[in-house]
Amino acid sequence: MIDLSDTTFLIPVRIDSKERIKNLDIVLNYLLTKFNTNVIILEDAKEEKIFFNRIDSRVKYIFNKNESDIFYRTKLLNALPPV
Repeated sequence: MIDLSDTTFLIPVRIDSKERIKNLDIVLNYLLTKFNTNVIILEDAKEEKIFFNRIDSRVKYIFNKNESDIFYRTKLLNALPPV
């Protein structure tokens, strides 16, 4: 496992299909098995659609309630709290 403990991956996401959930699961699984790192997942949506079956101390989940149909990725990245 590669030590990236001083690195945090930021993943803003809006779940609009089953494929997005599957993609997020694949990316998260890869990051956590290949690297010793941290991950922040920011879900931006009208309602929560991500439910973790497992708890991992390296993953932080943030939900941002947003009624807009527009996904502002850059705005969300800039609004994330410092790690």
